[in-house]
Amino acid sequence: MDRLGVREWLKQGLADGRTSPNQIPVVDIALGFMMAVLSGARRFAHVERLRADEVVRGILGVKRMPSAMTLTRYFGGLVRSQVEHLSAVLWQFSARQLRAPALGAVLDLDSTVFERYGHQEGSLKGYNPRKHGRPSHHPLLAILAEAKVVVHAWLRSGNSASARGVTSFMAETLARLPADFRLYALRADSGFFLAEFLNYLELLRTTPPSVEELSSKG
Repeated sequence: MDRLGVREWLKQGLADGRTSPNQIPVVDIALGFMMAVLSGARRFAHVERLRADEVVRGILGVKRMPSAMTLTRYFGGLVRSQVEHLSAVLWQFSARQLRAPALGAVLDLDSTVFERYGHQEGSLKGYNPRKHGRPSHHPLLAILAEAKVVVHAWLRSGNSASARGVTSFMAETLARLPADFRLYALRADSGFFLAEFLNYLELLRTTPPSVEELSSKG
């Protein structure tokens, strides 16, 4: 973590408007959360297992580990702009670690279904192989096969078709990759077999259209 400069990246990405003199530094909160996840935590309450562990505190270089309430209070107070900023900073960090194979990397496009039990925005009835008739979301994902890294994702409503918006999504995905990062192949199932999308992929051999150009065409 020290070699990769994780602390500095977290400082750039995490907002901190707290004023309490006894507050735990925001980077320490994030490190405590990350350590809890790495040690098998599945709920915020599981972070309590590590609070008294002197070895963990020594490894992280922190004086105090955050409590479950500290985590939920901090993360619960983040607004959308802060989440987007954090996401952008963390992706910059991840992109710097990417190394494409000699022939180039394989990019996988796929969609999945998340069934919902509530009234979340965009949770609508659509294709759901596990829970028929259950409201869901239908995200679209772009994943580097070798690195197993999610490059880009769209959270779409449950009634969205598999390939809805895939051309614009692909343009945004390519814009997120480093300029010198080479792709060898694109893999996608039959749900993405659309003439518009295939034509766009052919155009990539010359000059790819911008995201703005694609958006203006709908």
